[in-house]
This record gives sequence, C-alpha cells and structure tokens, in this order.
Amino acid sequence: MVDSDDLKARLRILRARLENATGVSPSERDLWTSLMKEIIAISEAKKPANNSAHRSLRELWEQKSSAYEVDHPEIAYMVRQVLDMLAKMGI
Repeated sequence: MVDSDDLKARLRILRARLENATGVSPSERDLWTSLMKEIIAISEAKKPANNSAHRSLRELWEQKSSAYEVDHPEIAYMVRQVLDMLAKMGI
C-alpha cells in the first residue's frame, strides 16, 4: 500500500525534474506546483473523498502527462507513476 510519504517523495522527484527540464515555462512550473499541493492535500485529508473533484484532478494530470510525452518523456513517466500511486490510494 502507498502512503502519503511515498507520494510526497515521488512528487519531490517530479518537482526536481520539472525544475531542471528545458522548455518548461515558469507558468507551467507554477501550475505543476499547484497541482502537487492539491494532491498532497487530498492524500492527507481525513474527510470523505469528493470523487468528482478527484476525477477532475486526475484527468488534468493525465492530460499533462500526455502533453509531456514527446518532449519530456521522463516527466510524463513520473506523472504516470504518481497517477498509479493515487489509484492505489483510492484517489
């Protein structure tokens, strides 16, 4: 089972890859930071899941992964790993 510490570690790696990636704009980095904060908040929440909000967030992550597939395959792979972790956590 995946816990929030594992997820946070993976997100730190993803953040580092994004910071070092050429061709990723500062606004894209800011968007990723915002998305990561949302994921952390959801993973640590003690309240019942809001499935429609989670689904929307997952869809956005999936879209971003696809968008990065050609120019940044390593980042796309990391995003898919995060999505897999979220699925295992029921998010």
